[in-house]
Amino acid sequence: MLAAALISLWITRDGSGWDGDSSNYLYTARSYVESGVMLTPDHGGGLVPLRHWPPLYPFMLAALMRLTGDTATAACWLNAIIFPLNILIMAGLAYRLRFSLMTGVIVCLVFTLAPVILAAHVTAMSEALCLTFWLASLFFLLEYQRKETWGLLVAAAVATAATVMCRYLGGVQVIVGIPFIAFYTLGSWRKKLTRAAVYMLFAVGPLLLWLGRSHSSEGTALVDRKVGFYGVSMSQLNLELAAWARWVAPIDGHSWMKTACIVLIVFLGLVCAVRLYRNKGKAEVKTSFSFKNDAASILLLAGLIVNEFVILFVALFADPTMDMSERMHITSFVFILLLVGHWSSRWMLSASTSNGFGKICLQIWIVLVVGVYLVSGLVWIGSARDSHLDGNNSEWHKSEGIALLQRRYATVPIYTNNFSLIYLYTGRIDSRNLTSLLSDSHNASDPQASQNFAEMIKNFTNDPRVIVYFKNYGTQSIPLGKLRQSPALTVIDETDDMVFLSANVK
Repeated sequence: MLAAALISLWITRDGSGWDGDSSNYLYTARSYVESGVMLTPDHGGGLVPLRHWPPLYPFMLAALMRLTGDTATAACWLNAIIFPLNILIMAGLAYRLRFSLMTGVIVCLVFTLAPVILAAHVTAMSEALCLTFWLASLFFLLEYQRKETWGLLVAAAVATAATVMCRYLGGVQVIVGIPFIAFYTLGSWRKKLTRAAVYMLFAVGPLLLWLGRSHSSEGTALVDRKVGFYGVSMSQLNLELAAWARWVAPIDGHSWMKTACIVLIVFLGLVCAVRLYRNKGKAEVKTSFSFKNDAASILLLAGLIVNEFVILFVALFADPTMDMSERMHITSFVFILLLVGHWSSRWMLSASTSNGFGKICLQIWIVLVVGVYLVSGLVWIGSARDSHLDGNNSEWHKSEGIALLQRRYATVPIYTNNFSLIYLYTGRIDSRNLTSLLSDSHNASDPQASQNFAEMIKNFTNDPRVIVYFKNYGTQSIPLGKLRQSPALTVIDETDDMVFLSANVK
Protein backbone atom coordinates (compact mmCIF):
# COMPACT_ATOMS: atom_id res chain seq x y z
CA MET A 1 0.00 0.00 0.00
CA LEU A 2 2.89 2.33 0.75
CA ALA A 3 4.29 1.51 -2.70
CA ALA A 4 0.93 2.47 -4.28
CA ALA A 5 0.97 5.86 -2.53
CA LEU A 6 4.58 6.49 -3.61
CA ILE A 7 3.81 5.46 -7.20
CA SER A 8 0.89 7.88 -7.32
CA LEU A 9 2.98 10.74 -5.92
CA TRP A 10 5.93 9.97 -8.22
CA ILE A 11 3.82 9.94 -11.38
CA THR A 12 2.00 13.16 -10.40
CA ARG A 13 5.01 15.09 -9.10
CA ASP A 14 4.39 17.66 -11.86
CA GLY A 15 0.64 17.58 -11.24
CA SER A 16 -2.26 15.20 -11.69
CA GLY A 17 -3.34 13.84 -15.02
CA TRP A 18 -6.19 15.74 -16.65
CA ASP A 19 -9.34 14.74 -18.43
CA GLY A 20 -11.92 16.98 -20.09
CA ASP A 21 -13.83 17.49 -16.83
CA SER A 22 -10.83 17.95 -14.53
CA SER A 23 -10.71 21.72 -14.86
CA ASN A 24 -14.36 21.96 -13.85
CA TYR A 25 -13.80 19.87 -10.75
CA LEU A 26 -10.77 21.90 -9.66
CA TYR A 27 -12.36 25.26 -10.35
CA THR A 28 -15.49 24.20 -8.43
CA ALA A 29 -13.34 23.20 -5.45
CA ARG A 30 -11.51 26.52 -5.53
CA SER A 31 -14.73 28.52 -5.77
CA TYR A 32 -16.11 26.66 -2.75
CA VAL A 33 -13.03 27.50 -0.67
CA GLU A 34 -13.04 31.14 -1.73
CA SER A 35 -16.76 31.93 -1.74
CA GLY A 36 -18.54 29.06 0.00
CA VAL A 37 -20.52 28.38 -3.20
CA MET A 38 -19.85 25.60 -5.71
CA LEU A 39 -19.60 27.36 -9.06
CA THR A 40 -18.35 25.79 -12.27
CA PRO A 41 -17.41 27.23 -15.71
CA ASP A 42 -20.11 26.70 -18.35
CA HIS A 43 -17.70 26.70 -21.34
CA GLY A 44 -19.37 29.87 -22.51
CA GLY A 45 -17.26 32.26 -20.47
CA GLY A 46 -19.53 32.37 -17.42
CA LEU A 47 -20.05 30.62 -14.11
CA VAL A 48 -23.06 28.57 -13.03
CA PRO A 49 -23.90 26.63 -9.85
CA LEU A 50 -22.62 23.06 -9.95
CA ARG A 51 -25.43 20.84 -11.21
CA HIS A 52 -23.98 18.55 -13.87
CA TRP A 53 -21.97 16.46 -11.37
CA PRO A 54 -22.59 15.51 -7.75
CA PRO A 55 -20.53 17.51 -5.22
CA LEU A 56 -18.52 15.05 -3.11
CA TYR A 57 -15.33 14.96 -5.19
CA PRO A 58 -14.90 18.76 -5.44
CA PHE A 59 -15.85 19.00 -1.76
CA MET A 60 -13.01 16.59 -0.85
CA LEU A 61 -10.63 18.60 -3.05
CA ALA A 62 -11.72 21.79 -1.30
CA ALA A 63 -11.07 20.22 2.12
CA LEU A 64 -7.53 19.20 1.12
CA MET A 65 -6.94 22.54 -0.60
CA ARG A 66 -7.21 24.24 2.81
CA LEU A 67 -4.13 22.24 3.77
CA THR A 68 -2.15 22.23 0.51
CA GLY A 69 -2.96 25.75 -0.74
CA ASP A 70 -4.09 24.82 -4.27
CA THR A 71 -6.45 22.35 -5.87
CA ALA A 72 -3.89 20.74 -8.22
CA THR A 73 -1.73 19.65 -5.28
CA ALA A 74 -4.85 18.60 -3.40
CA ALA A 75 -5.79 16.29 -6.29
CA CYS A 76 -2.35 14.63 -6.15
CA TRP A 77 -2.55 14.01 -2.41
CA LEU A 78 -6.14 12.82 -2.55
CA ASN A 79 -5.15 10.18 -5.12
CA ALA A 80 -2.13 9.19 -3.01
CA ILE A 81 -4.48 8.58 -0.06
CA ILE A 82 -7.17 6.81 -2.06
CA PHE A 83 -4.93 4.34 -3.94
CA PRO A 84 -3.62 2.40 -0.90
CA LEU A 85 -7.05 2.66 0.73
CA ASN A 86 -8.67 0.98 -2.27
CA ILE A 87 -6.06 -1.80 -2.19
CA LEU A 88 -6.82 -2.31 1.52
CA ILE A 89 -10.56 -2.58 0.84
CA MET A 90 -9.90 -5.03 -2.01
CA ALA A 91 -7.88 -7.13 0.44
CA GLY A 92 -10.78 -6.95 2.90
CA LEU A 93 -13.18 -8.12 0.18
CA ALA A 94 -10.80 -10.96 -0.70
CA TYR A 95 -10.83 -12.03 2.95
CA ARG A 96 -14.61 -11.68 3.21
CA LEU A 97 -15.13 -13.71 0.02
CA ARG A 98 -12.78 -16.37 1.45
CA PHE A 99 -10.24 -16.20 -1.33
CA SER A 100 -7.32 -18.58 -1.02
CA LEU A 101 -4.09 -16.79 -0.09
CA MET A 102 -2.71 -17.14 -3.61
CA THR A 103 -5.94 -15.93 -5.22
CA GLY A 104 -6.16 -12.95 -2.87
CA VAL A 105 -2.60 -11.90 -3.61
CA ILE A 106 -3.12 -12.26 -7.37
CA VAL A 107 -6.38 -10.26 -7.33
CA CYS A 108 -4.81 -7.41 -5.33
CA LEU A 109 -1.71 -7.44 -7.58
CA VAL A 110 -3.79 -7.30 -10.78
CA PHE A 111 -5.92 -4.52 -9.25
CA THR A 112 -2.81 -2.51 -8.38
CA LEU A 113 -1.11 -2.90 -11.78
CA ALA A 114 -4.11 -2.69 -14.14
CA PRO A 115 -3.59 0.40 -16.34
CA VAL A 116 -7.26 1.42 -15.98
CA ILE A 117 -6.85 1.44 -12.18
CA LEU A 118 -3.49 3.21 -12.31
CA ALA A 119 -4.90 5.91 -14.60
CA ALA A 120 -7.83 6.52 -12.27
CA HIS A 121 -5.50 7.03 -9.31
CA VAL A 122 -3.26 9.63 -10.95
CA THR A 123 -5.97 11.71 -12.67
CA ALA A 124 -7.98 14.61 -11.25
CA MET A 125 -11.29 12.82 -11.74
CA SER A 126 -13.91 11.34 -9.44
CA GLU A 127 -13.60 7.66 -10.46
CA ALA A 128 -11.01 6.68 -7.83
CA LEU A 129 -12.93 8.24 -4.93
CA CYS A 130 -16.18 6.73 -6.20
CA LEU A 131 -14.48 3.33 -6.33
CA THR A 132 -13.45 3.69 -2.68
CA PHE A 133 -17.02 4.07 -1.48
CA TRP A 134 -18.34 1.51 -3.97
CA LEU A 135 -15.94 -1.15 -2.67
CA ALA A 136 -16.75 -0.19 0.92
CA SER A 137 -20.46 -0.54 0.17
CA LEU A 138 -19.89 -4.03 -1.26
CA PHE A 139 -17.90 -5.02 1.82
CA PHE A 140 -20.52 -3.75 4.28
CA LEU A 141 -23.39 -5.35 2.34
CA LEU A 142 -21.65 -8.74 2.40
CA GLU A 143 -20.89 -8.33 6.11
CA TYR A 144 -24.49 -7.35 6.77
CA GLN A 145 -25.74 -10.43 4.91
CA ARG A 146 -23.63 -12.55 7.28
CA LYS A 147 -24.30 -10.78 10.61
CA GLU A 148 -27.44 -8.68 9.98
CA THR A 149 -26.74 -5.85 12.42
CA TRP A 150 -28.15 -2.33 12.18
CA GLY A 151 -24.67 -0.85 12.31
CA LEU A 152 -23.52 -2.72 9.20
CA LEU A 153 -26.75 -1.84 7.39
CA VAL A 154 -26.30 1.87 8.07
CA ALA A 155 -22.60 1.67 7.16
CA ALA A 156 -23.51 0.04 3.82
CA ALA A 157 -26.16 2.71 3.17
CA VAL A 158 -23.81 5.60 4.01
CA ALA A 159 -21.08 4.15 1.77
CA THR A 160 -23.65 3.77 -1.02
CA ALA A 161 -24.81 7.36 -0.55
CA ALA A 162 -21.20 8.56 -0.81
CA THR A 163 -20.79 6.50 -3.99
CA VAL A 164 -23.78 8.23 -5.58
CA MET A 165 -22.55 11.64 -4.43
CA CYS A 166 -19.26 11.02 -6.23
CA ARG A 167 -20.81 9.86 -9.51
CA TYR A 168 -24.44 9.48 -10.46
CA LEU A 169 -23.50 6.10 -11.93
CA GLY A 170 -23.08 4.97 -8.31
CA GLY A 171 -26.87 4.70 -8.21
CA VAL A 172 -26.28 1.22 -9.63
CA GLN A 173 -25.34 0.14 -6.10
CA VAL A 174 -28.71 1.37 -4.81
CA ILE A 175 -30.54 -0.57 -7.53
CA VAL A 176 -28.61 -3.73 -6.64
CA GLY A 177 -28.47 -3.27 -2.86
CA ILE A 178 -32.22 -2.99 -2.17
CA PRO A 179 -33.23 -6.38 -3.64
CA PHE A 180 -30.07 -7.97 -2.21
CA ILE A 181 -31.16 -6.97 1.31
CA ALA A 182 -34.75 -8.04 0.65
CA PHE A 183 -33.98 -11.48 -0.80
CA TYR A 184 -30.64 -12.55 0.69
CA THR A 185 -31.18 -11.93 4.41
CA LEU A 186 -33.04 -13.96 7.02
CA GLY A 187 -36.24 -13.11 8.87
CA SER A 188 -39.80 -12.27 8.00
CA TRP A 189 -40.72 -10.28 4.92
CA ARG A 190 -41.72 -7.39 7.17
CA LYS A 191 -38.24 -7.30 8.66
CA LYS A 192 -36.58 -7.59 5.26
CA LEU A 193 -38.65 -4.86 3.64
CA THR A 194 -38.21 -2.56 6.65
CA ARG A 195 -34.43 -2.87 6.48
CA ALA A 196 -34.42 -2.47 2.70
CA ALA A 197 -36.44 0.73 3.13
CA VAL A 198 -33.98 2.04 5.75
CA TYR A 199 -31.08 1.27 3.40
CA MET A 200 -32.83 3.10 0.55
CA LEU A 201 -33.58 6.13 2.76
CA PHE A 202 -29.96 6.55 3.88
CA ALA A 203 -28.54 5.72 0.44
CA VAL A 204 -30.79 7.96 -1.66
CA GLY A 205 -31.55 10.75 0.83
CA PRO A 206 -28.42 12.86 0.17
CA LEU A 207 -28.93 12.55 -3.60
CA LEU A 208 -32.53 13.76 -3.33
CA LEU A 209 -31.42 16.71 -1.21
CA TRP A 210 -28.77 17.56 -3.79
CA LEU A 211 -31.20 17.32 -6.70
CA GLY A 212 -33.67 19.48 -4.80
CA ARG A 213 -31.03 22.09 -4.15
CA SER A 214 -29.97 22.03 -7.81
CA HIS A 215 -33.55 22.40 -9.00
CA SER A 216 -34.05 25.45 -6.80
CA SER A 217 -30.95 27.09 -8.30
CA GLU A 218 -31.42 27.02 -12.07
CA GLY A 219 -32.98 23.77 -13.16
CA THR A 220 -32.17 20.22 -12.27
CA ALA A 221 -28.84 18.54 -11.68
CA LEU A 222 -29.04 16.93 -15.11
CA VAL A 223 -30.52 19.93 -16.89
CA ASP A 224 -28.10 19.69 -19.82
CA ARG A 225 -29.03 16.09 -20.62
CA LYS A 226 -31.66 16.05 -23.34
CA VAL A 227 -33.69 12.85 -23.38
CA GLY A 228 -34.16 11.21 -26.76
CA PHE A 229 -33.15 8.12 -28.70
CA TYR A 230 -29.66 8.61 -30.11
CA GLY A 231 -28.38 5.09 -30.73
CA VAL A 232 -24.76 4.07 -30.21
CA SER A 233 -22.17 5.22 -32.73
CA MET A 234 -19.53 2.91 -34.19
CA SER A 235 -16.81 4.89 -32.42
CA GLN A 236 -18.52 4.31 -29.06
CA LEU A 237 -18.94 0.62 -29.86
CA ASN A 238 -15.27 0.35 -30.82
CA LEU A 239 -14.26 1.98 -27.54
CA GLU A 240 -16.50 -0.45 -25.65
CA LEU A 241 -14.95 -3.48 -27.35
CA ALA A 242 -11.45 -2.07 -26.94
CA ALA A 243 -12.05 -1.60 -23.21
CA TRP A 244 -13.06 -5.24 -22.79
CA ALA A 245 -10.10 -6.38 -24.87
CA ARG A 246 -7.66 -4.40 -22.73
CA TRP A 247 -9.06 -6.04 -19.60
CA VAL A 248 -8.03 -9.41 -21.04
CA ALA A 249 -4.60 -8.22 -22.19
CA PRO A 250 -3.78 -4.60 -21.23
CA ILE A 251 -0.78 -4.30 -23.54
CA ASP A 252 0.28 -1.80 -26.14
CA GLY A 253 2.13 -2.89 -29.23
CA HIS A 254 1.61 -4.59 -32.56
CA SER A 255 -1.97 -5.65 -33.15
CA TRP A 256 -0.97 -9.25 -33.95
CA MET A 257 0.86 -9.53 -30.64
CA LYS A 258 -2.07 -8.20 -28.66
CA THR A 259 -4.55 -10.37 -30.58
CA ALA A 260 -2.46 -13.49 -30.02
CA CYS A 261 -2.21 -12.74 -26.31
CA ILE A 262 -5.96 -12.19 -26.00
CA VAL A 263 -6.77 -15.38 -27.91
CA LEU A 264 -4.36 -17.43 -25.80
CA ILE A 265 -5.67 -16.10 -22.49
CA VAL A 266 -9.32 -16.57 -23.48
CA PHE A 267 -8.67 -20.06 -24.89
CA LEU A 268 -6.78 -21.27 -21.83
CA GLY A 269 -9.40 -19.73 -19.56
CA LEU A 270 -12.20 -21.58 -21.36
CA VAL A 271 -10.27 -24.86 -21.31
CA CYS A 272 -9.68 -24.48 -17.57
CA ALA A 273 -13.30 -23.61 -16.85
CA VAL A 274 -14.78 -26.46 -18.89
CA ARG A 275 -12.43 -29.24 -17.75
CA LEU A 276 -12.36 -28.21 -14.11
CA TYR A 277 -16.12 -27.84 -13.95
CA ARG A 278 -16.65 -31.28 -15.47
CA ASN A 279 -14.28 -32.83 -12.94
CA LYS A 280 -15.22 -30.85 -9.84
CA GLY A 281 -17.21 -33.78 -8.41
CA LYS A 282 -14.03 -35.89 -8.35
CA ALA A 283 -11.99 -33.28 -6.52
CA GLU A 284 -10.22 -34.11 -3.30
CA VAL A 285 -11.83 -31.00 -1.81
CA LYS A 286 -15.44 -30.92 -2.88
CA THR A 287 -17.39 -27.68 -2.88
CA SER A 288 -21.04 -26.80 -2.70
CA PHE A 289 -20.86 -23.97 -5.22
CA SER A 290 -24.15 -22.85 -6.75
CA PHE A 291 -25.65 -19.48 -7.60
CA LYS A 292 -28.65 -20.17 -5.41
CA ASN A 293 -26.64 -20.34 -2.18
CA ASP A 294 -23.92 -17.89 -3.16
CA ALA A 295 -25.03 -14.36 -2.25
CA ALA A 296 -21.63 -12.85 -3.15
CA SER A 297 -21.85 -14.08 -6.75
CA ILE A 298 -25.36 -12.68 -7.08
CA LEU A 299 -24.31 -9.29 -5.70
CA LEU A 300 -21.26 -9.02 -7.97
CA LEU A 301 -23.00 -10.34 -11.09
CA ALA A 302 -25.99 -8.06 -10.56
CA GLY A 303 -23.66 -5.09 -10.09
CA LEU A 304 -21.80 -5.92 -13.32
CA ILE A 305 -24.95 -6.39 -15.41
CA VAL A 306 -26.81 -3.34 -14.06
CA ASN A 307 -23.70 -1.15 -14.38
CA GLU A 308 -23.26 -2.03 -18.05
CA PHE A 309 -27.00 -1.67 -18.70
CA VAL A 310 -27.12 1.82 -17.16
CA ILE A 311 -24.11 2.96 -19.21
CA LEU A 312 -25.73 1.67 -22.40
CA PHE A 313 -29.07 3.23 -21.46
CA VAL A 314 -27.51 6.66 -20.90
CA ALA A 315 -25.61 6.43 -24.19
CA LEU A 316 -28.82 5.50 -26.03
CA PHE A 317 -31.21 7.99 -24.48
CA ALA A 318 -29.34 10.86 -22.79
CA ASP A 319 -25.76 11.39 -23.94
CA PRO A 320 -24.75 10.29 -27.46
CA THR A 321 -21.16 11.47 -26.91
CA MET A 322 -20.64 9.47 -23.72
CA ASP A 323 -17.09 8.21 -23.35
CA MET A 324 -17.32 4.40 -23.61
CA SER A 325 -13.62 3.82 -22.88
CA GLU A 326 -12.12 1.91 -19.95
CA ARG A 327 -12.59 4.81 -17.53
CA MET A 328 -16.36 4.64 -17.81
CA HIS A 329 -16.33 0.88 -17.11
CA ILE A 330 -13.84 0.86 -14.25
CA THR A 331 -16.35 -0.59 -11.76
CA SER A 332 -17.24 -3.36 -14.22
CA PHE A 333 -13.55 -4.29 -14.35
CA VAL A 334 -13.47 -4.56 -10.56
CA PHE A 335 -16.66 -6.65 -10.51
CA ILE A 336 -15.14 -9.07 -13.03
CA LEU A 337 -11.88 -9.25 -11.09
CA LEU A 338 -13.70 -10.08 -7.85
CA LEU A 339 -15.93 -12.63 -9.59
CA VAL A 340 -12.98 -14.47 -11.15
CA GLY A 341 -11.20 -14.54 -7.81
CA HIS A 342 -14.33 -15.67 -5.99
CA TRP A 343 -15.16 -18.48 -8.39
CA SER A 344 -11.53 -19.61 -8.49
CA SER A 345 -11.43 -19.93 -4.72
CA ARG A 346 -14.82 -21.66 -4.54
CA TRP A 347 -14.24 -24.52 -6.96
CA MET A 348 -11.67 -24.07 -9.71
CA LEU A 349 -8.53 -24.51 -7.60
CA SER A 350 -9.98 -27.31 -5.50
CA ALA A 351 -11.25 -29.14 -8.60
CA SER A 352 -7.82 -28.92 -10.22
CA THR A 353 -6.38 -31.39 -7.70
CA SER A 354 -8.17 -34.26 -9.45
CA ASN A 355 -7.11 -33.53 -13.01
CA GLY A 356 -3.50 -33.11 -14.10
CA PHE A 357 -4.24 -31.49 -17.46
CA GLY A 358 -6.73 -29.05 -15.96
CA LYS A 359 -4.28 -28.14 -13.22
CA ILE A 360 -1.48 -27.47 -15.72
CA CYS A 361 -3.75 -25.32 -17.90
CA LEU A 362 -4.87 -23.34 -14.86
CA GLN A 363 -1.29 -22.74 -13.72
CA ILE A 364 -0.24 -21.57 -17.20
CA TRP A 365 -3.29 -19.30 -17.38
CA ILE A 366 -2.53 -17.72 -14.00
CA VAL A 367 1.14 -17.17 -14.86
CA LEU A 368 0.23 -15.66 -18.24
CA VAL A 369 -2.40 -13.27 -16.84
CA VAL A 370 -0.22 -12.14 -13.93
CA GLY A 371 2.78 -11.75 -16.23
CA VAL A 372 0.86 -9.64 -18.75
CA TYR A 373 -0.53 -7.36 -16.03
CA LEU A 374 2.84 -7.10 -14.28
CA VAL A 375 4.66 -6.08 -17.46
CA SER A 376 1.92 -3.75 -18.71
CA GLY A 377 1.58 -2.10 -15.29
CA LEU A 378 5.31 -1.46 -14.95
CA VAL A 379 5.52 -0.14 -18.52
CA TRP A 380 2.54 2.15 -17.87
CA ILE A 381 4.11 3.50 -14.69
CA GLY A 382 7.40 4.15 -16.47
CA SER A 383 5.82 6.06 -19.34
CA ALA A 384 2.83 7.63 -17.56
CA ARG A 385 4.13 11.18 -17.25
CA ASP A 386 4.96 11.49 -20.95
CA SER A 387 2.19 9.55 -22.65
CA HIS A 388 -0.72 8.84 -20.30
CA LEU A 389 -1.44 12.01 -18.32
CA ASP A 390 -3.00 13.84 -21.26
CA GLY A 391 -3.02 17.53 -20.40
CA ASN A 392 -0.27 17.36 -17.80
CA ASN A 393 2.61 15.54 -19.44
CA SER A 394 6.06 16.92 -20.08
CA GLU A 395 5.26 17.86 -23.69
CA TRP A 396 2.61 20.39 -22.63
CA HIS A 397 4.85 21.75 -19.88
CA LYS A 398 7.34 22.86 -22.56
CA SER A 399 4.77 23.72 -25.21
CA GLU A 400 5.68 26.61 -27.51
CA GLY A 401 1.98 27.12 -28.25
CA ILE A 402 1.11 27.55 -24.58
CA ALA A 403 3.88 30.13 -24.23
CA LEU A 404 2.58 31.99 -27.29
CA LEU A 405 -0.96 31.90 -25.91
CA GLN A 406 0.15 33.46 -22.64
CA ARG A 407 2.39 36.06 -24.26
CA ARG A 408 0.32 37.26 -27.20
CA TYR A 409 -3.30 36.31 -26.56
CA ALA A 410 -3.63 36.61 -22.79
CA THR A 411 -6.41 39.21 -23.01
CA VAL A 412 -7.94 38.23 -26.36
CA PRO A 413 -11.39 36.51 -26.32
CA ILE A 414 -10.98 32.99 -27.67
CA TYR A 415 -12.78 29.87 -28.82
CA THR A 416 -10.97 26.58 -28.26
CA ASN A 417 -11.36 22.83 -28.66
CA ASN A 418 -9.80 22.28 -25.22
CA PHE A 419 -11.09 24.40 -22.38
CA SER A 420 -9.25 22.27 -19.79
CA LEU A 421 -5.74 23.02 -21.07
CA ILE A 422 -6.52 26.72 -21.36
CA TYR A 423 -7.61 26.77 -17.73
CA LEU A 424 -4.72 24.56 -16.59
CA TYR A 425 -1.95 26.73 -18.02
CA THR A 426 -3.47 30.22 -17.96
CA GLY A 427 -6.18 30.13 -15.30
CA ARG A 428 -8.67 31.57 -17.81
CA ILE A 429 -12.30 30.52 -17.62
CA ASP A 430 -13.57 32.91 -20.32
CA SER A 431 -12.60 30.71 -23.28
CA ARG A 432 -15.63 29.34 -25.09
CA ASN A 433 -16.23 25.88 -26.49
CA LEU A 434 -15.52 25.81 -30.22
CA THR A 435 -18.66 23.80 -30.97
CA SER A 436 -20.81 26.47 -29.29
CA LEU A 437 -20.24 28.56 -32.44
CA LEU A 438 -22.78 26.46 -34.28
CA SER A 439 -25.66 28.38 -32.73
CA ASP A 440 -26.60 30.06 -29.50
CA SER A 441 -28.89 27.14 -28.64
CA HIS A 442 -26.43 24.49 -29.79
CA ASN A 443 -26.30 21.30 -27.76
CA ALA A 444 -22.66 20.22 -27.66
CA SER A 445 -23.73 16.56 -27.62
CA ASP A 446 -25.58 16.91 -30.97
CA PRO A 447 -24.03 14.26 -33.27
CA GLN A 448 -24.71 16.50 -36.30
CA ALA A 449 -22.61 19.39 -34.93
CA SER A 450 -19.58 18.78 -37.14
CA GLN A 451 -21.75 18.95 -40.29
CA ASN A 452 -22.96 22.46 -39.63
CA PHE A 453 -19.70 24.15 -40.53
CA ALA A 454 -21.18 26.93 -42.69
CA GLU A 455 -23.37 28.13 -39.86
CA MET A 456 -20.39 28.12 -37.54
CA ILE A 457 -18.38 30.35 -39.86
CA LYS A 458 -21.31 32.77 -40.15
CA ASN A 459 -21.65 33.05 -36.39
CA PHE A 460 -17.91 33.42 -35.95
CA THR A 461 -17.55 36.33 -38.38
CA ASN A 462 -20.42 38.11 -36.60
CA ASP A 463 -18.68 37.67 -33.22
CA PRO A 464 -14.98 37.45 -34.05
CA ARG A 465 -12.64 35.87 -31.55
CA VAL A 466 -9.37 34.05 -32.00
CA ILE A 467 -9.68 30.28 -32.41
CA VAL A 468 -7.06 28.41 -30.39
CA TYR A 469 -6.95 24.87 -31.78
CA PHE A 470 -4.99 22.10 -30.07
CA LYS A 471 -3.83 19.71 -32.80
CA ASN A 472 -3.40 16.52 -30.82
CA TYR A 473 -5.69 16.96 -27.85
CA GLY A 474 -9.27 17.84 -27.21
CA THR A 475 -12.46 17.26 -29.16
CA GLN A 476 -12.02 16.91 -32.90
CA SER A 477 -15.73 17.37 -33.74
CA ILE A 478 -14.71 20.30 -35.97
CA PRO A 479 -11.67 19.10 -37.97
CA LEU A 480 -8.67 21.38 -38.30
CA GLY A 481 -8.63 20.80 -42.07
CA LYS A 482 -12.01 22.50 -42.46
CA LEU A 483 -10.83 25.49 -40.46
CA ARG A 484 -7.72 25.87 -42.63
CA GLN A 485 -9.68 25.63 -45.88
CA SER A 486 -12.36 28.15 -44.96
CA PRO A 487 -12.03 31.45 -46.86
CA ALA A 488 -13.52 33.21 -43.84
CA LEU A 489 -10.58 32.25 -41.61
CA THR A 490 -6.88 33.05 -41.61
CA VAL A 491 -4.10 31.26 -39.73
CA ILE A 492 -2.34 34.01 -37.76
CA ASP A 493 0.04 31.84 -35.71
CA GLU A 494 1.02 28.18 -35.66
CA THR A 495 3.30 25.97 -33.60
CA ASP A 496 3.93 22.22 -33.56
CA ASP A 497 1.00 21.63 -31.22
CA MET A 498 -1.41 24.57 -31.71
CA VAL A 499 -2.99 26.70 -34.43
CA PHE A 500 -4.34 30.25 -33.98
CA LEU A 501 -6.98 31.49 -36.45
CA SER A 502 -8.96 34.70 -36.82
CA ALA A 503 -11.94 35.78 -38.91
CA ASN A 504 -11.60 37.72 -42.17
CA VAL A 505 -14.06 40.45 -41.20
CA LYS A 506 -14.90 42.76 -44.08
